[in-house]
Amino acid sequence: MNLLARFRFRTGFHFLGLLCLFALWAIPRAYAVPPGNPSTSIPDVTTPCITHNGLASPDPSFVQVKTGFGPASAVEDKRTRLMWLHLNFTAGMSYERVKAEMAPGGRLAGWRYATPDELREFFSHYDGAPNGYSKNPALEARLQCDLGGPLGSFSNPENGFHRTSSVGFLDVPFDLGHANFGYIADDNFTGPVIDPKLQGSTRDTFAIAHIASYLVREDRPGWWHRFWHRMPGVL
Repeated sequence: MNLLARFRFRTGFHFLGLLCLFALWAIPRAYAVPPGNPSTSIPDVTTPCITHNGLASPDPSFVQVKTGFGPASAVEDKRTRLMWLHLNFTAGMSYERVKAEMAPGGRLAGWRYATPDELREFFSHYDGAPNGYSKNPALEARLQCDLGGPLGSFSNPENGFHRTSSVGFLDVPFDLGHANFGYIADDNFTGPVIDPKLQGSTRDTFAIAHIASYLVREDRPGWWHRFWHRMPGVL
């Protein structure tokens, strides 16, 4: 092989290597988008979700991610690597129906119910309170947006009462059927609140528009993402 041919071969080989490294860098990032307005497939009882300069949460520890339900259909807590499905996808579904859809081939296959401790930890990471409880109005509004809410809007013209809220099932048997946890609300009488604790119960067969399910799945990155993070300083 003459000198010119050898130079061309080496140059082409190096270019191909750089192209592969760029793909390893770019592909994982294509599946994470900045937090923004959630899916518009929210029940008619809701009010529009207000974002803050196009970002629901300015915290880089949280990012909206793509799932089988579409782009920006779950919010991921990077500290736990848990993806939380937007509540609007299970709003109005009974506990029994959600469990049935989790079976292989169902719309929710691969998802599971969060535990009470996981929900408390998620809220705690989001609002900075050790117990996850907060009365911060900006954080309440952002969390509603990041989780695909609010799910319900309630008003009483006679006394001026107005509330927007979200709440969801966990797989915890309690009282009437299964427990409701994770109350997020803006109430003009009692103020805004983020509260991960037990709120009550709903019968397993009841489908209520403003009650969803807190579902999670672990983020398992592809081999290219794992490879990339084992090679610091490649680019």
